[in-house]
Amino acid sequence: MSELVDLDGVMLTMEAFDAWQAVAVKIAQLLDILRATGRMIDPSVIPDEQARIEDDGTLTIYVIIPDLMEVSLIVPSGQWDRRH
Repeated sequence: MSELVDLDGVMLTMEAFDAWQAVAVKIAQLLDILRATGRMIDPSVIPDEQARIEDDGTLTIYVIIPDLMEVSLIVPSGQWDRRH
């Protein structure tokens, strides 16, 4: 069973950090497209990123965009660790 963890308690490799930043840019682009088509999503209703440790040792970083989708990134087990 997966375990929810506080993202502040996780260390990422630079590669994993950069990958999540790229996802964040794509989320911003998606919100811009939705705004341009008349579908507004108030950024204040989008929660902070969350994380869960999966049974196979990977870390899933995700954010839920209400009424639209969950956007996630799977970080391989060698590219993250818990802060000690």
